[in-house]
Amino acid sequence: MKGISIWIAAALLGWSACLLQADELMDSLREGLYAEEAEGNLEGALEAYRSVIEQFEANRKTVATAMFRMAECYRKLDRHEDAARQYKAIIERFPEQGQLVELSQQNLKGMGVGLPKEGAAGPAGISEEEARELRRMQDLVQNSPDRINS
Repeated sequence: MKGISIWIAAALLGWSACLLQADELMDSLREGLYAEEAEGNLEGALEAYRSVIEQFEANRKTVATAMFRMAECYRKLDRHEDAARQYKAIIERFPEQGQLVELSQQNLKGMGVGLPKEGAAGPAGISEEEARELRRMQDLVQNSPDRINS
């Protein structure tokens, strides 16, 4: 019973941390909108929007890590089908997480499970339109003229 209580407390703590991160994203977005529309401060708005994108990327790493740890737990419990599903999801949804992708591929190979086909689909869980918008925003952050001058 004590173990269940600890698990529930840990889950609630993790959930509240996710809510706080979502609040930070919304706060940064609101700051950007206010700077852009109310103050006419386009430079300030750009910084706030960059912050939203950077926070989103940090959250992706956290989610990918949690999924990998889940896969490891499944593997250790000899629930290989569940583990394989998590490893494949990491490879498909988080291709930018190089180390986690490599470890997932190694573990799938070690379990004798085939790898997902490269380029067969966009990241799972988001539409193609969302994936295009994400790539556009990432490109904007990386290649912003303001970033060149700073």
